[in-house]
Amino acid sequence: MPAEYYDALLEAGRQADSTVFVEFMLGTIRDALKDALRQQTSTPDEQINEQINGLLGDVTTERQRRILMAFVLDPTLTYDSLARRIGVSSAAVRRDVAELARRGIVHCEGARKNGRWVVGALADKG
Repeated sequence: MPAEYYDALLEAGRQADSTVFVEFMLGTIRDALKDALRQQTSTPDEQINEQINGLLGDVTTERQRRILMAFVLDPTLTYDSLARRIGVSSAAVRRDVAELARRGIVHCEGARKNGRWVVGALADKG
């Protein structure tokens, strides 16, 4: 944008008319508003999915993705409540969480009774 900004400013100066510069600035504002609106219309789940997909790449199972999504939506879940939520055994959840923790994708903060799960780069969000 800086080059286009100065080009529009110089052209407005040459023509002794601010129309070129004003039109450039209005176009820039329009584009920024479109981007902001596009970001606002994506749902929180879509935004979380994008962040999780960025963390995981292609190596994580669908069940592990569901576990991470559940932790993002409710970081206070226990192994048993998580197992019920996603419809698998508590042992399966423990194995998957251990694998995710080993890879540095998820970790638990705090004590067992009142701790919370933190998912990778989402730790800053919550």
